[in-house]
Amino acid sequence: MLNCKIYLFLLFTLMTLFSCKRELVALSVPTAKSTPIKTAEKHFAINNTLTFSGRKWKVTNSPNKRKAPGNNYWSNQSVWVDENGFLHLVLTKDPESNKWYCAQISSDEKFGNGTYEFLIEGRVDQLDKNVVLGLFKYSGVDYYDEIDIEFAKWGDAKNKNLHYTVYPEENSKASIWGASTTFLLDDRYSIHRFTRTKTDIKFESYYDLQGRKIHTQLYSAPTLSKKEMPIYINLWAFNNLPPSDQMEVEIIIQKFTYSP
Repeated sequence: MLNCKIYLFLLFTLMTLFSCKRELVALSVPTAKSTPIKTAEKHFAINNTLTFSGRKWKVTNSPNKRKAPGNNYWSNQSVWVDENGFLHLVLTKDPESNKWYCAQISSDEKFGNGTYEFLIEGRVDQLDKNVVLGLFKYSGVDYYDEIDIEFAKWGDAKNKNLHYTVYPEENSKASIWGASTTFLLDDRYSIHRFTRTKTDIKFESYYDLQGRKIHTQLYSAPTLSKKEMPIYINLWAFNNLPPSDQMEVEIIIQKFTYSP
């Protein structure tokens, strides 16, 4: 009888522990993961246009080198949306020509003041020294009317890897402003945003939706751009240099949102 009671006690304890463990696992499941690059259903651009996060985007496709950024080649086969609606950007090498092709999209819509947010999947903190991921507003005139979040080391592995940049309004004599930091992710996910008002721009980077901060920076100036501009997202090779490890790079933008 005693042995039976001991057996029942042990059984109850194991069932309780299993139940708790199962609950903890359920609570720790992250947000939806993308399908791996090898098996994802790829929805490529049609006529160099695709839909992502409910908006229309133009895909850059250039068999010849484009001066900016980086004097690179660009392919519409380096960009696609998977079955989850996530945007894939790939820096990839063509085995026949040995050319490296970069990825870029730009929004059909132009945006003014408001908050711009990007949910990223990928170790943007560990990009090769020759690889750049850019999230930015751009009017089309170099050195003016541009707001950037960039992940890059600009060819030097010792450089910082996160950069915020603001270009003044066109014809202004104001200087280009920038701030940089080094960060390390503890997962594949991160959130980055900037908010533009009439008087300032606030940059924010977080580890997760719970608001664990990576870095924030505020910039104020009377010469902020007043233009409405498209959003660009690109993955490219600095100075047309391939990744130093010769490995292809994939970054996934799970979601882009804009709030006026």
